Amino acid sequence: MTVTKSVAAGRAAPVRDRVLRPRHRLSILAVAVALVAVGGIGIASAANLTVTSAGLVVYSAARCSSATLSVHVDPTGWSLAGNKSAIQITNVPAECFTKPFQVAITDGAGTAIATGNATCSTATCSISTSSYDPTSAAHAYVLADTWGIPASWDSTCTVIWFLMDCT
Repeated sequence: MTVTKSVAAGRAAPVRDRVLRPRHRLSILAVAVALVAVGGIGIASAANLTVTSAGLVVYSAARCSSATLSVHVDPTGWSLAGNKSAIQITNVPAECFTKPFQVAITDGAGTAIATGNATCSTATCSISTSSYDPTSAAHAYVLADTWGIPASWDSTCTVIWFLMDCT
């Protein structure tokens, strides 16, 4: 059935009934079945989860110490002047024993010149680092178990010709 409607140009335009043809009905039905099949798989997968009543578990962690650690060149006595590859930390409190330590030594501009990792088990702890020139060291930064610990760099090095002693 065709109904005509007048258009401003004087022509008649056909308007079709809003009834779907059988071919369109089958297409829409096929798409609907496909959506239900795919969507049903995604929804049903949550049914495989196991729920237990273990209760709420709360974890907390804190810095092992707020005391300032003293960091300096690992004292080795007089040696040939040049780079060193270790530092020493003193005043390590017992609460920090067995914690993983990370140390960074920086120059006056804040550029890291040495880094090292270790676990301290005594109040005085030596940590191997990358090679650095101790005469250009200005600051020490220490992490114990990923917590920042106050630290001071207090080494002085005496250089006489080709020999160096750091304390």
